Amino acid sequence: MLKLFRFSFLGTRLALKIVFLWLFFGMLGGLIPTGDKTRYAGQQIDVMLVGGKIHYDILLPANIQTRSALRFTRDAGIPTDHPGVKWFLVGWGAEQFYTSAGDYTDVKAGDVLRAITGDDSVLRVDALGELRPDIDAHTISLSSVQYNALLASITESFSRDGFGRPQVLDHPGFTQTDRFFHAIGRFSALRTCNVWLGEQLRAAGLRFGVWTPTTWSFELSLKEHQTH
Repeated sequence: MLKLFRFSFLGTRLALKIVFLWLFFGMLGGLIPTGDKTRYAGQQIDVMLVGGKIHYDILLPANIQTRSALRFTRDAGIPTDHPGVKWFLVGWGAEQFYTSAGDYTDVKAGDVLRAITGDDSVLRVDALGELRPDIDAHTISLSSVQYNALLASITESFSRDGFGRPQVLDHPGFTQTDRFFHAIGRFSALRTCNVWLGEQLRAAGLRFGVWTPTTWSFELSLKEHQTH
């Protein structure tokens, strides 16, 4: 009995150390910058980053470039050509967790464990109208060159079949205008949704933290590297 208690105690201490190191190196990853310092002149296009308790999404303006880049999602039910659409929301995450997280009370412990240890990834795309004026979002201005690079990186994250078509999940989504798609890459504690989004920002030529696994480290990177 005593040996079992010691084993349990040591296991708990090890788990706490791993969590501490994960958070600590996440903070360092948010502070250590990587990417291009170049600021491009010309027309500026604003994107917005919207964060929740554990996850960040990106909002893309429904301009010609975005509608064209996301047109392949139209067959899945995304109204990419509807004039009432003003923004497209894009998020990346673990399949089991993300597809059940419309309400955090619906999330099961098994989904969380699978996300931490490794799961297939999915992308969620939603079409939105006018945003609320009090929306809590961080705005980033990109040049046309940077924005096109961002769109290219995001669209390359979709898994496609042999005909180049996106692979849609058999899932109803959370709204009448969103769908889930299979994505490239695995989700894990080392490559979270916030890490993926940091990769997209760096692909657009922004200076950003090298590793941002949490919303906290992501927000720290936004603040430190002045990507607004």
